[in-house]
Amino acid sequence: YLTRLGHTVGGYDSDATLRQKLQKGENPLPWEPGVGHRVGLITVVDSLEEALLSADAAYVIVPTPQHGPVLSSRHVDDVREGMVRSRWSGLTIIGSTLDPRSAAAMDFGSREVYSPPLIRLGHVIDDLASPSVVLLGTSNRTLVRDVRSLFGWLLVPEIVGSPVTIAVAKLAINVSLSSRIAWANELSS
Repeated sequence: YLTRLGHTVGGYDSDATLRQKLQKGENPLPWEPGVGHRVGLITVVDSLEEALLSADAAYVIVPTPQHGPVLSSRHVDDVREGMVRSRWSGLTIIGSTLDPRSAAAMDFGSREVYSPPLIRLGHVIDDLASPSVVLLGTSNRTLVRDVRSLFGWLLVPEIVGSPVTIAVAKLAINVSLSSRIAWANELSS
């Protein structure tokens, strides 16, 4: 989506097989309309350090698998530690869904925003381009403005709060939507 806005996009993933597919221009998300012809517009690099070299902003969206009763933030933690080692000081947007306990334990830096997207399977690009609401975990209004500008979200409603509040809101929205889908499926059956 960011390439549609004219941003130069570089990407890194710790999965070497995925990086190789992307470097060949292969679409890793064939079920997502609009992704296939955009893959070639992304420069895929072989290290996080290389991805950060000329970046103005970093969007971190990695898996947060369930680990017992909580969502594991180990992949988010790994990326953040790599950014510290690289002495990264630019705008960082954490997009991965965080467990509220993980969000509470994280020491968000002065240039970090927790902004998990509300996206539907099969609609990722559209939902990033035109979200119904933007969740922003920060108390810094400058960061709110920077994130909205980066994504082109000028007139989209926002919910701004602490990262913990946003983590709770994201999970509440997910549960609400899942319940409605389950209810509709039950009615259909």
